Amino acid sequence: GTEIGRYRVTSVLGRGSQASVLEGDDELLDRRVAIKLLAPDSAKIPMLRRQFMQEARSMAKLVHPNTVAIHDVGDLDGALYLVMECCPDGTAWDLLQRDGHLPAHVVASILRDACCGLDAAHRRGMIHRDIKPDNILIDEDGTAKLSDFGLVLAPNMTDPAGRDHVVGTPHYMSPEQCDGGLVDHRSDLYAMGATCYHLLT
Repeated sequence: GTEIGRYRVTSVLGRGSQASVLEGDDELLDRRVAIKLLAPDSAKIPMLRRQFMQEARSMAKLVHPNTVAIHDVGDLDGALYLVMECCPDGTAWDLLQRDGHLPAHVVASILRDACCGLDAAHRRGMIHRDIKPDNILIDEDGTAKLSDFGLVLAPNMTDPAGRDHVVGTPHYMSPEQCDGGLVDHRSDLYAMGATCYHLLT
């Protein structure tokens, strides 16, 4: 029942170290949405604000069936929030946790869709840097969508993590990413391969 801007919160979809993801109703346009809400006072922390706005702008530039669409951004009493399309079936990780085992044809379908979304990002010069099962969302019709562009490297943008910082999720990172070296689209392909291996095994 809490309201964030014009959105009425209906449930909590997940919680992370830096943000919560909420489900809500956009009553003006009559649609379900997902709201990524950062911690209180996040708007006052320059690095967090830069990273948040970079994620929002990167997602806004990617209009593709296999990337999560962004609808809105805002500030709730100092807490930044991002409003996205809602994918009610959760993430590829959620599917794995729920079902315990995913058939090869389901994994192939998820990865095909995620690779199409990644290709759209790469064609715009973006490097995702955090591909993993948690960051592939599943729509109600089974379509997979690449999400969470918070660590993206994009042309003419400063690295939101700053220099000399290793960012990503260790189990999926390429050797050069783990070493803090230069990364390019091949680093994302490595992470997609690690994601495929995880989902299959």
